[in-house]
Amino acid sequence: WIHGVMSMPIETKVARNIRPMEPALETLDTQLGAWGLSTPPLAADLAKAYEQSILYGEHTWGASSPWYGFWNNNIPNRGFLYGAAFEDARAKGLYNKFEASFNDHRAYIRATEAVVAQGLSNRLALLAKNVNVPGKRVVVYNPLPWPRSGLVEVAGRPFYAEDVPANGYRTYTTYATNESHSSDSVLDTPFYRVAFDLRRGGISSLVEKKTGRELVDKSSAYALGQFIHERFSHAQCYAYYNAFATMNNCHNGTVPLDMPADAKYSVTTPRDWQLNIRRLPAADIATLTARDTVGLGKAITIAFTFPAKEPYVETDWRIAGKEADTIPEGGWLCFPFAVAQPRYTVGRLGGPIDLAKDQIPGGNRHLYAVNSGLGITAPDKTGVGLCAMDSPCVSFGEPGLWKYTFDYFPKQPWVFVNLHNNKWRTNYPHWTDGTWNSRVRFWPTGDTA
Repeated sequence: WIHGVMSMPIETKVARNIRPMEPALETLDTQLGAWGLSTPPLAADLAKAYEQSILYGEHTWGASSPWYGFWNNNIPNRGFLYGAAFEDARAKGLYNKFEASFNDHRAYIRATEAVVAQGLSNRLALLAKNVNVPGKRVVVYNPLPWPRSGLVEVAGRPFYAEDVPANGYRTYTTYATNESHSSDSVLDTPFYRVAFDLRRGGISSLVEKKTGRELVDKSSAYALGQFIHERFSHAQCYAYYNAFATMNNCHNGTVPLDMPADAKYSVTTPRDWQLNIRRLPAADIATLTARDTVGLGKAITIAFTFPAKEPYVETDWRIAGKEADTIPEGGWLCFPFAVAQPRYTVGRLGGPIDLAKDQIPGGNRHLYAVNSGLGITAPDKTGVGLCAMDSPCVSFGEPGLWKYTFDYFPKQPWVFVNLHNNKWRTNYPHWTDGTWNSRVRFWPTGDTA
């Protein structure tokens, strides 16, 4: 039920990011003690954080749907209302018990976040306060067992923290803060020549300066980083059910009852994008804002960050005020890469797999849960790497919701990162609403220069 996690994209993002911080908190706490600084007891709180994190991962996420008898008989099939009827029932509080069950589940990972985030914040403040450097300073801590450099944010601006030692910290007393703005649809960075598409909302060309490689597949109907939204028809839901279900017990999980007869499949994307480029010493940040969100949210932005000292690109999609919709739907970020004769490597829970060789027969080939990242590589070893930092579900070649085949293999080296969906409804939310963001980082691999 891997698609179920994206019915709660906000909390799934929290889980994906806070879990690696649990051992980081314990490491920092141990080090502070070794450095002679006193911290409050951590073991009991950290044990609670681990437990709550595991409970969030368990697959029973909330109340089951009306098919399984959650609703009382006075209002049959209350879970399968649409449009104005759904909005009216929700406003009257008829979903309160249903939604409360999912809030109970959300509370698990929020409890983990509260322990870990507050514990780290307090201990990092203690470390910074006790660094023997006069005046204003920025202290950057690295919990990893190897040295690293990278962007951090200081007072709303990116700052490149260089050569932070393994399991240690480095103190910075000065950094550049000058800033300029531009609205040009082309951008020249230390690593790329970039052209933006203000119609589709994304990057139409991304040329790596070192090699001259174009990383965007120009034949694609999608721009790089473009946001698309799908709505699905009754026929598509039934086709998925008939391909997937081997026993007649999953009907309600995949086919919403009483769908409107006029529900048609559609793909939409916001229109008329406005571009603003912030040029800073540490990075260039190009932000696209949709003037017309086509009803998908109150505000939608897509920001692309181009670090000055590292050749990756980070995409940050943000939506504000997405409204609840019980029609089957899903959102995606599109990454149509240009890689010849691609080989696909996917970082799964037990390690990387090759899509062409390592998949077990009988499994669906349209949607994958990615634990770490993925690579798409040409025979000459050039290609791209990608890490969806906040969203674990991806498809290759085409968006993969409500599709199920045993022999599908992508025809194009295009990656689609799922932002949300309401596909599996047995005990997952039937709708997604609210305000959240999702980040995706990608970079060129190999070298033909």
